[in-house]
Amino acid sequence: MKDNQLLESISASVEEMSKDKVVAGVQYALAAGLAPLDIIQQGLAPGMQRMGKRFASGQCFVPEVLLASKALYAGLGLVQPHLSPAAQDTGVRVVLGVVAGDVHDIGKNIVKLMLSTSGFAVVDLGKNVKEHQFIEAIRAHKPQVLAISTLMSPTIQTMKRTIQSVKEAGLAENLTIIVGGAPLNEELARDMGADLYGADADSAVRLLQQRFAVGASA
Repeated sequence: MKDNQLLESISASVEEMSKDKVVAGVQYALAAGLAPLDIIQQGLAPGMQRMGKRFASGQCFVPEVLLASKALYAGLGLVQPHLSPAAQDTGVRVVLGVVAGDVHDIGKNIVKLMLSTSGFAVVDLGKNVKEHQFIEAIRAHKPQVLAISTLMSPTIQTMKRTIQSVKEAGLAENLTIIVGGAPLNEELARDMGADLYGADADSAVRLLQQRFAVGASA
């Protein structure tokens, strides 16, 4: 099986919510010498991102997302020990969290993993993060980046209010705000006042690498 076919098979297995197939696919990919980050970026993550989009559009529901996430995390658990430490510390700190009202943190966790292995220092606030918690974290950690995600359409307005609150608190002058999640797009990101929109975990990392002239995409 060709590398791209194997990675697509892993991706499809996540979307099929098959933990056993994901584990078998990841084990085979590792034994075949595929790069661990490729397995995440081109195998595991796309399957979960497709599930996220299906959930956002009402084509699947929470139980299916949870089963897919279990399959995803089983694969990630196998890959993580093979990830090399970041080649260099970028000196860029990211405060990361899922907006208030949303407890779906799968995509956020993938972004965190990929940012960390790319040399970014990540302060993970978790899920269902309130406006004041983001503001307190920015004041405490003085990040260069604020990354906010959501998987649910009803929390888009909450995300917009959170960004407005950060700006009203005078904390956005030297801060890059990036948003992501299945219900978002470039237009919504601009409308809510974000600087960047990450369509998926890979593009989010690449955008930040370009923004700060660090890493492979600088």
